[in-house]
Amino acid sequence: MRHGTAALTAACLLVATVDPARAGSFGIAPLRVDFDESHKSDVVQIRNTSDQELSLQVEAMTWRQAEDGEDRYENTEQLVAVPPIFTLPPGETQLVRVGTVASPALDHERAYRLYLTEILPAKHSGGTRLRLRVGIPVFVAPILPASPGLEFVSTDRLDDRLRVTLNNPGNSHVRVKQLTIVPETENAPEQSNAAQYVLAGAQRSFFLEIPVDYAVGRIIAATDSLGVREFVVRPQ
Repeated sequence: MRHGTAALTAACLLVATVDPARAGSFGIAPLRVDFDESHKSDVVQIRNTSDQELSLQVEAMTWRQAEDGEDRYENTEQLVAVPPIFTLPPGETQLVRVGTVASPALDHERAYRLYLTEILPAKHSGGTRLRLRVGIPVFVAPILPASPGLEFVSTDRLDDRLRVTLNNPGNSHVRVKQLTIVPETENAPEQSNAAQYVLAGAQRSFFLEIPVDYAVGRIIAATDSLGVREFVVRPQ
């Protein structure tokens, strides 16, 4: 099943994962790919929306979330994309066929990222030119019914930021669309609108810049599949 069609319209960034809705010189459709036991391949359309020729490299990586709540990626042969390298004239579209080689797991979802990285021309020299790198989520559903979950783990301070860690005890991902921090006092709530995935059986860290004296009372997570979940934060 496909999810979304959008152009990437913001300024180019140095090689780094960027939000597909904010990138700059090419469009991607869909912005996420889902596979299951009966659906093991799909097509991703890449359109050059710039006024210059664009060369891209496509890489497939496994995606996991470590105990520290950060994303980790490794090269994989379980996900294939053809062609792996291509060049697009302005306004043209390239079809990239994506397929999963590994069979679905019985009781847990497999998660990958399909990265598209701009290749700078060999003749490029001098000045500063930024390269785009965009990651598309790819999920392979388990054979057993998907059952995501979301639990509150902890909050702690890292310099001037508050780190909120959530855990997903389920067997498939959950996408947190918005995270709202509600204070114990009369301070205004703080929100993070950057959508993030919490993978199956993993935990994810969310960072918000809030004052040092901000006492967190509740955390409200708006999700794509579980509705709104609210957690009470006990004083530490």
